[in-house]
Amino acid sequence: MLSEGFLNVAAAVVGTKGLGEAKAVGETAALGEVAGATKALGTAEEAALATRYGGEAQRAALLNAVESTGSLSEAKGVVYGFRRMQELGYELVDQSFQYGGGKGIDLAFQSSGSGAYAILEAKNGAGLGSLATDVNGLRQGGSLYNESRLQQYIDAANLGKVESANVGLAQDLLQGVKSGEVGSFASFYRGRSLYELNFTDTVNFRLQPGAAKLIP
Repeated sequence: MLSEGFLNVAAAVVGTKGLGEAKAVGETAALGEVAGATKALGTAEEAALATRYGGEAQRAALLNAVESTGSLSEAKGVVYGFRRMQELGYELVDQSFQYGGGKGIDLAFQSSGSGAYAILEAKNGAGLGSLATDVNGLRQGGSLYNESRLQQYIDAANLGKVESANVGLAQDLLQGVKSGEVGSFASFYRGRSLYELNFTDTVNFRLQPGAAKLIP
């Protein structure tokens, strides 16, 4: 778990290259504002800050997600992905679906409008090449990859190997992935980009451009 000091350092070094002034200020403030979530909201200023993140509950969910990362680069990727998904009308699900030392899906979101769920691979990297392929040939963000990670999370939870597990929600997500009702996205902090993904197991994005749609 990351300390408040770590989060404050993250706020100081989060990159702003190539951004306009408004975006630069927003990105620089992102992790610093999250660090402030360790304090109780007791002033109008703090309440306004929470509102920027969709309310106190969303701010707390983001803090939990950041604290579960193991490095500054991962933390920046999570905050950037959170902001981009919010722009699409999604809210972060305050639940980890990781097991076995950081394995699993990165983040789950739910549409504030339709209620539909989505899974996000939140990367610090520059682009689609940051999506790794596992030993079974499943690439991150693909439907079979997401199915595999959710099933392994459920199995680990049923064996008591996951702290604060939510098996019911994981099963709902798993069925949604299988039926095509759960969206899959990938965000890239250094690439300043968000993609909607549409592939099954592995993919060559250059040869199959339809497998990843860039979201403006």
